Amino acid sequence: MASCDDAFFERLADHFDDSLVRDLTFCIGGWLGMGRITRVLDRDNACPIVH
Repeated sequence: MASCDDAFFERLADHFDDSLVRDLTFCIGGWLGMGRITRVLDRDNACPIVH
């Protein structure tokens, strides 16, 4: 698993301003949290994708 060290955020700052990095961090955290909640509640297979 990759870590988010200072060097990572410095590379992000080369491309995005602080507000965009903050928004991206909040979005990623929200989606990861929601994925974990659905997994714990056993709702992650409620809508399977049919090929």
